[in-house]
Amino acid sequence: MTTLRDLLVLAPGSASSTPAPESSATDSDVVRLVATPAGSGFLFGGLTLAIGLRAAMQTVDHGLEPKSLHALFMRPGTWGDPLDVTVARVNDSRAFAVRRSVVSRERRTIAEMVVVAHRPEGGSDHQHEAASSADGVDQLAPVPARLPIPELMEVRPVPPSDWSSGASVHPYWARFDGFAGFSAVERWCAVAFLSDYMVIATPFAKGSTEGSEFLSRTLSQTVWFHRPMSGEWMLASAKPITVVDGRFTSNGSIHDEHGRLVASFVQEGILRPNDLPVP
Repeated sequence: MTTLRDLLVLAPGSASSTPAPESSATDSDVVRLVATPAGSGFLFGGLTLAIGLRAAMQTVDHGLEPKSLHALFMRPGTWGDPLDVTVARVNDSRAFAVRRSVVSRERRTIAEMVVVAHRPEGGSDHQHEAASSADGVDQLAPVPARLPIPELMEVRPVPPSDWSSGASVHPYWARFDGFAGFSAVERWCAVAFLSDYMVIATPFAKGSTEGSEFLSRTLSQTVWFHRPMSGEWMLASAKPITVVDGRFTSNGSIHDEHGRLVASFVQEGILRPNDLPVP
């Protein structure tokens, strides 16, 4: 069975015979990698985030952890196509590292992101409020994940809801197959993956059928990583902030099964009626 960690395997080199996208960094500051995720269909934005984060973290010093990820999505990709991943070193200091990851296919940029890593410095650890624990999650009904490989993760909405209407599905509990064997970086990649899952449906209230009438796609996303997660279950919550001029902006959070805030995020997306011609 394919797991998320299988999709994050990166090999040195280039998937294309043409040069990789240009970078202002010198050659010694650039790492070129290839990702070939199994499966077929639309390239889910969360997988793109996870691949870019995985590649960036391969180039930073041991002991640094992801602090934030800031991504722009340029065009859609295809799940299963070989992807070029170019990582440029932007800055290194004793406590921080900044990397620029570009995910592309045949010299056409799919997404570009800046990844910031930080060396934990200790100090106080508190959050304003804790989410519910995963007690009782086994009593929630699972639904198939809307992914080219549905078995990548198990999803249980809170409360149970109809996922076929195109309406918001948050909040929900999710866990990844094989998660117990993930490395620390792969766990952060799983958080990045989940941060994008179904956020495009948040402009549409639960029970509404309006979402089926619109094209909704991610334009940009920022994720802040707060603390390592404990356990396997993650609670993903998201809600819209505003909808205006054919765009939506939503924010959300991810808690672990003990109620600890693992990450928070903001996503901007395009919102266009299905019958409106693409400009």
